[in-house]
Amino acid sequence: MDFAAQIRALAARLDADKDHVFNEEATKHCMVMPLLQILGYDIFNPKEIIPEYTAGYDIKKGEKVDYAIAFNGEPKILIEIKNVNSILQHKDAIQLYKYFSATKTIINIAILTNGIQYQFFSDLDNKNKMDDLPFFTLNLDKYIRDSDIKILQLFSKSKFNIDQIIIKALEIKYTSEIKEYLEKQIVVPEEEFIKFFMKKTKFQGPFHKKAIEQFSPIVSRAFRLYANQLAKKPPQPGESIITDPEIIKVEPPQRDMLHFRFWEQLLGYSKTITPLHSRITPGKDSWCGMGAGTSGLGYNYVIFKHQTRIELYIDKGNKEVNKEIFDRLVAAKAEIEQSFGGPLEWERKNEKRACRIKKDLSQGGYRDDEQNWPKIHEAMVDAMIRFHKTISPHIQYLRK
Repeated sequence: MDFAAQIRALAARLDADKDHVFNEEATKHCMVMPLLQILGYDIFNPKEIIPEYTAGYDIKKGEKVDYAIAFNGEPKILIEIKNVNSILQHKDAIQLYKYFSATKTIINIAILTNGIQYQFFSDLDNKNKMDDLPFFTLNLDKYIRDSDIKILQLFSKSKFNIDQIIIKALEIKYTSEIKEYLEKQIVVPEEEFIKFFMKKTKFQGPFHKKAIEQFSPIVSRAFRLYANQLAKKPPQPGESIITDPEIIKVEPPQRDMLHFRFWEQLLGYSKTITPLHSRITPGKDSWCGMGAGTSGLGYNYVIFKHQTRIELYIDKGNKEVNKEIFDRLVAAKAEIEQSFGGPLEWERKNEKRACRIKKDLSQGGYRDDEQNWPKIHEAMVDAMIRFHKTISPHIQYLRK
């Protein structure tokens, strides 16, 4: 069985076993150790896989990293492991930050994992100081991509070459940042971005505010048309074929995968904060939600590429009834918004049957880098808790 097949088989097994893993020790032995074995490491050799690693300066007594992987007696990779049922957050990497710069030897790679998600860190921004964000995030699940498996193989014992890994890490980091920047410019171009293309098209006239505003949708449309053309264009003789769907567009299977991962992590985090959505299972749609205690009304999370939304969706199947409910809630608008802590958007939608009350959030969406998802999830759950607490009493009143 080749490397990719072994990884996919392990991912399938972990998906079946994870509900029976209840603590960090079980996560280590049942989930992380099997991966290290596939990567070619001797998990029974304490000189190669060093458990409870502690070394270096300014490290408090009792502070240890779960594992260090050593090459020729020198630790090069640190691994910190959390319970499989936990959502990895920035604070979980504290031990790794300390050890990365405090160890007596040069540490090249630090890994934070819960047995399913693996976050890979290095010191790309400042030498010997671990970066705040991982350069690569791997989800060891049934949706794992071939490209991710190829990157993972670079960390195997037989292929480990820190110079090649750093080159790949820089490629991943900067490609991701450029792609994210371009995607945001396509949606809402920045002024300097618009001016660049105005100059390239030899736009005649002063670059005043009105001209820039008029040119903005032209830039967005041109980018979209080019992306669609690029995706459909047959390769010319001698021309390389672009096959990475992330470079061109998000194909439905990949979009569904990102939706599922986003909901899985958001709902996992939400369960640690509130019981509101504790019974919901992650899906592949762009929204998920729960009933509001009366038929036809629901509290929903909604995701877009670079923003998210919380909402109360009103649809009892009757347009007049929906509008009546909406109007009764609008009557308490000032009280509701004061309690929520800010303005909401009230969409009566006179031409349509359903109505909604919503709050759009700008922290990011499912196409943002996955390492940024925790802060997006935190903002969504916080807003939903306040939203639910604010509107629920008024819905209770509607039932009377």
